[in-house]
Amino acid sequence: MHAVTCATVNCGDCGFQARIEAQRTGRTTVRIRIFSDCEALQRWAPSIATVDWRDPLGAKAASGDFWQSALRQLNHRSCPVPMAVLKTIEVEIGAARPVDVHLRFCASANQTTAERPPHE
Repeated sequence: MHAVTCATVNCGDCGFQARIEAQRTGRTTVRIRIFSDCEALQRWAPSIATVDWRDPLGAKAASGDFWQSALRQLNHRSCPVPMAVLKTIEVEIGAARPVDVHLRFCASANQTTAERPPHE
């Protein structure tokens, strides 16, 4: 087996961080490990310990076990970790390059679109 693909996430306002590891274990399966002090992520991790990557990345992903288990187990719908797990899987299976993803809020959330400088 080859090295594990690893990603880290600063989860946001909750203050938690997460480390995600993905390792291909078969033609269509990936082993997922999540390390975090967040109890919700600790509850969710066992339900996605082995993933057939075609399910969360395929045409019927929204109705699959990956997203449904995230909705059941995680406290915040906007938790960035499920997306980060998917990006880590994509890199592990060769569907994406390991490029960092960022979400940054504009300096003033009260500005209207017309008042914001382009590409802030």
